[in-house]
Amino acid sequence: MRHSRNIPVVINSVTADLQMFAMNCSFIFLLFL
Repeated sequence: MRHSRNIPVVINSVTADLQMFAMNCSFIFLLFL
């Protein structure tokens, strides 16, 4: 029950991690162009 209350926080952290991952991937991709 405790985890269901923290679902928005988990979703926000996951989306933030995905955005950071996408930024890092695009930066590395630009380095190899």
